[in-house]
Amino acid sequence: MFNKNNHNQKYAVFFRSSLERCEYIAPVILQIEQLSSINITYLIYIDRTVDVDSAYENKLDNLRLFLNKLKLSYEIVDYKLPSDISDLILNLCKSKKQPSLWLALYESFKHLEHFDKIAILGTDLIVNDNILNLYNLASESHPVAYRKARRMIKIFSDCTYIEEKSGLKLKEEYFTPNGDVIVISNFIKNYKALTSECYDLLIACNNRLFHIDEDVLGLLFYKNNILAYEFDFQFNGHSTYEGKLSIIHTINHEKFWENYEDIGTLFPHFVIYYNLYCNIIQKTSEYKYTPSRIMLSYFYQKYWNAFYKEIFLKWELTIQRLSI
Repeated sequence: MFNKNNHNQKYAVFFRSSLERCEYIAPVILQIEQLSSINITYLIYIDRTVDVDSAYENKLDNLRLFLNKLKLSYEIVDYKLPSDISDLILNLCKSKKQPSLWLALYESFKHLEHFDKIAILGTDLIVNDNILNLYNLASESHPVAYRKARRMIKIFSDCTYIEEKSGLKLKEEYFTPNGDVIVISNFIKNYKALTSECYDLLIACNNRLFHIDEDVLGLLFYKNNILAYEFDFQFNGHSTYEGKLSIIHTINHEKFWENYEDIGTLFPHFVIYYNLYCNIIQKTSEYKYTPSRIMLSYFYQKYWNAFYKEIFLKWELTIQRLSI
C-alpha cells in the first residue's frame, strides 16, 4: 500500500503498552510509515497481567481499526505472565513498584524465529528518520544495538548476590541498555532460549535489581557474550539535546499523557500525527491545538505550516482512498 522498496530481510517493531495508553502507539507508527522504505510488521503486546477498567477496551478497538484501515501488517498479543511463576513475579513487581508490563520486553526474542531484525520501541517517542538506519546498527558482529543506560555495579543493591545468582562476574564497563530503543537480530545464536532465561534471571536476582526489564537484559547480553553496538543520543535522545535527533525519547513532564496543556508547544510533530490518527478513525482528538495557539512567533508559525502541509499532502491520497 505504501509502495515500499523490496528488501530480503523481514523487519518488525515491538511495542508494549497498557490498554489505557495503547493509542499512543499510532502516532509512532505513522511517523515510521511516512519515513521508512521497508515493509514492517507491528508486534503489539497489551498488558493483561492486572485487571483494568474495561472502558479502556475501546482504545484498543480504535488502534485495531487504524491498523486495518491502513492495511498494515500487525499482531496484537495479550501479555500474561507465565502461569507457574506469575504470583512470584507480581509480588516482586509490587515490591519494586514497577509494572509487570515492563517484562513483556522478554517476549521479543521469540519473534526472531520469523523476523531478521526487531526494533523494540517505547510509545513516548518522536521518530524523525528512516527506521532502516536504526535496524542497520545491528549486525552479525554486533547482534543487538542500544544506548547505554546505567552502570550495573552502581545500581545493584547487592552485586555479590547478583554475581552468584546470574553466574556473571560484573565489570566496571558493564551497562544496562535503555529499554525504549533497542534493536535485536537473529544473528543472536541462541535467541530461542532467551525469553525463558530472562524470567529465570529475574527470579534468581529478585529484588536486588534496579529495573526489572533493562537490568535483566543487560545481564542476559553479557552472560551470553552478545555484543552490542552502543549508539549515542542520535537514536535515543531527549529534546534538550541540540541538533536534529533521529529519535527523540520524551522524559518526565514531556510524556504525551502527562501534560495536555504544553505538548503542542513542546512537540508539534506529535500533535499533528495524533490528530491525523484521530482523523483516520474519525475520533475527536484530546489535543485541541491550532497552529496559531501552538506557535506564537512568525518563525514557528512558518515552520508549522510547512510541516503541516508536508505531512498531510503525503497522506492525502491514502485518506481519500479510504474515504476517511
